[in-house]
Amino acid sequence: MELDSFYRELNDRRAFCKSKGMEYYFVIFPAKQSIYGDLQPDAVIGLQRKNRTDILIEYLRKRDPSLHIVDTRSELIKARKNWYPIQVFYKTDNHWNPLGAWHGHAALVNQMHRDGIKVKLPGNPKSSRYRLDKQDGYSGNLAQFTGLSGALTEPKYWLVPLFERQAIQVPNYECETPQFSNAWEYQMRFNNKDTTLADILFIRDSFGSDMINELAESCGRSLFIFDEWKYGMNTDWAERHKPDVMVNLVVETHLENVLKKVR
Repeated sequence: MELDSFYRELNDRRAFCKSKGMEYYFVIFPAKQSIYGDLQPDAVIGLQRKNRTDILIEYLRKRDPSLHIVDTRSELIKARKNWYPIQVFYKTDNHWNPLGAWHGHAALVNQMHRDGIKVKLPGNPKSSRYRLDKQDGYSGNLAQFTGLSGALTEPKYWLVPLFERQAIQVPNYECETPQFSNAWEYQMRFNNKDTTLADILFIRDSFGSDMINELAESCGRSLFIFDEWKYGMNTDWAERHKPDVMVNLVVETHLENVLKKVR
């Protein structure tokens, strides 16, 4: 059964991390229809009912409540309401925008803090710590795929921190970079001036790109690996970086890739 296979895989990953003195987190990012499903045509209205992500999370939490499963969808749904009419996903792109990514990072960091992981809390995005900014004229990948880049545009929203960042990007580890469409961002590495924070290894996809600066600010030494949408364990990177926590960041449309047992 696929649900049982998912549990066994995540339990294996947790066991590996435990053997290395690490905590393991499995984080699910929402596809756009999970947040804006009510705006879909009537012909696909069925997508608003319980989907496979709901079924998977419900099963995993019932099977083993001690697994660290972070579902970011509720945070994004709240953010959609709180920022309306500003959107947290692009209209011309399948990704969330940087404002939505901020809330995705907040969902993870706040949960780790509740679990006792030493991370820096992001605070209130509407407080004096941040300023909302925007840039007009953005055309995302959906506009590009249809040959309408520049013709279909929208504002791009993000939060500008009004405090001095403590995380500093440092040279990457020497390694052989795999050849794929996002190879230029395969590895990104940061050190934080606050050395009391937990060191974290993030295995991510393109949804993680706009979260990197915020996540790096929230932890100590951080390493971000974009492993070609494989979402593997990346045991070699775990051995090399020696983090306190390993985090798999997975968009819900690619959940099945986790079962391919790529190490």
